[in-house]
Amino acid sequence: MRRWAFTVGIDQYQFLQPLSYAQQDAQELRDFLVQEAGFAPEECLLLADASTPHWGQSTIPDRQTIQRWLDLLCHQYVQSGDLLCFFFSGYGVCHQGRDYLLPINGNPADLDGTAIPLDYVFQRLRATAASEVLVLLDMSRSQSSLPNETIGAQTVH
Repeated sequence: MRRWAFTVGIDQYQFLQPLSYAQQDAQELRDFLVQEAGFAPEECLLLADASTPHWGQSTIPDRQTIQRWLDLLCHQYVQSGDLLCFFFSGYGVCHQGRDYLLPINGNPADLDGTAIPLDYVFQRLRATAASEVLVLLDMSRSQSSLPNETIGAQTVH
């Protein structure tokens, strides 16, 4: 059994006010999984503002990179019997009853073109061969969210 981790932490958004600890939270979780929980460093991916390339691939947490890594891990690397941990720390929004993760280039004025629907993430994670999947979400609410739309309501269902 292999243990995989995919951690994302974004502080410096292009279209939103910066966050203070999202990148640090993702880095510290990755470090804990490697140092204390026995995850192999090469199987712990960190996508953050200042992360370094992994396996020669970009780790800038933009929409394209997050989706590419999610697809790559879920469909090519994670195998039956494996554990996969997915962690996201950054902005999340709810629009028209649908929850979204905002990547570094996420624009609240163009959610369809720049955000990642949370149901997309869950579909990919469900399709993986992993025996166990752990999802941890630390989503700050975007200032542009509508007051009557609560992030996470769709995700709970």
